[in-house]
Amino acid sequence: MRSRRERLAGALLTALLLGAPPQRASAAIEAPAAEAEAPAETPEDAAAPEEPSENPDDPGVDPLAEDPTSAADEPTEVSSDAPLAVGAVAILPLRVDGELPAHVRATMVQDLKAAVEAGEREVIPADEVEARSPVAQRCEVAQCFQTIAETMKSRYLVLARVTVVVRDYEFSVTLIDGVTGEPVANTGGNCDICGHDEAREGLANAAAALSRKIHAATSAPPTFVVQTTPAGAQVRLDGRLLGVTPLEVVVEDGEHDIVVEKPGYIAARRRIAFVDGVTETLALELVAMPAGGGPEHKESGLLRALGWTGVGLSVGALAGGAVMIALEERPITSDCDGANVDDLGNCKWRYKTLEGGIALVVTGVALAATGATLLVLDRKRRNETRDDRRASARVRTRLGAGGLELRF
Repeated sequence: MRSRRERLAGALLTALLLGAPPQRASAAIEAPAAEAEAPAETPEDAAAPEEPSENPDDPGVDPLAEDPTSAADEPTEVSSDAPLAVGAVAILPLRVDGELPAHVRATMVQDLKAAVEAGEREVIPADEVEARSPVAQRCEVAQCFQTIAETMKSRYLVLARVTVVVRDYEFSVTLIDGVTGEPVANTGGNCDICGHDEAREGLANAAAALSRKIHAATSAPPTFVVQTTPAGAQVRLDGRLLGVTPLEVVVEDGEHDIVVEKPGYIAARRRIAFVDGVTETLALELVAMPAGGGPEHKESGLLRALGWTGVGLSVGALAGGAVMIALEERPITSDCDGANVDDLGNCKWRYKTLEGGIALVVTGVALAATGATLLVLDRKRRNETRDDRRASARVRTRLGAGGLELRF
């Protein structure tokens, strides 16, 4: 067998003859050397079975090697069984500034959730919001609120704060628009020298007040649709003119008195309870007035007649009272002769009409005042009727773009 030096010299000569680059020649030199230094494989080594890997999917991976993408570095997510409805209200974690026992804080969170849920709306509790969006505990800017609302698929956020200084509490509950990230409503209060129960009640009251604001913000106002046959009737809500039919208008919720009237037809009166988000439709077929005019016309004529009658009677009463006052203590000349005349020539019998004259004057004044009042009322009603007709004409003119250009 050749020595190690002879083998190295032969390998170098072969590399030079073949024109291999220096690095390849070096590799060719080192390879035989490695082969020479490697111990010969023994029969025991050849027969030794290969140890099975603990990872059947990747037998070449050391099970003890550190995984650079371990689970500790991956973000955690909380799964939800059902998708959150768009328009839900998400409650942010309660912010507390000061010392507050854990059980009181937990109860306040429950009270806050109950107050917001009182409006029969879908509410995402604070613990779920914090689990799905950890930044919710320290979020203070509009962009952060927008991100939380997008994550929770909620239209509004509710942020409650409690400040505690010894036994003084200050509360605030804010409604935040998830689209803009800006506050849209806020309620609050304070409680000085209070216990834990009073503090809980104070926060619950503030949350209940905000719940009503949430209801107003998330509910569409009622819509009132009125159709009449014939069209062109005036519609009044609690005495206020809404317009003329056909009419569709937004109104306030609650119960209202509705009057639908048109000259020559009997007025229709209804009391309707309007609910947010609901459209109320009133379809009426107006009934024509009997010949001779309607009640409004008759009432107006009656007021005018009574007014002038009162004025006329007052003139007579005032004149009679003035005459009677003037006759007071004047002699009755028809019975002023003989024994009815004293030694000085004065008539014994004289008129005693002062009291009656005063009574007639007072009656005349009262009749004049009553008559004038009735005439003023009659005039006022006639003016209101003319104003309503003018308003009706203006409303129908504004509706000209809808095809009513020639209806006045």
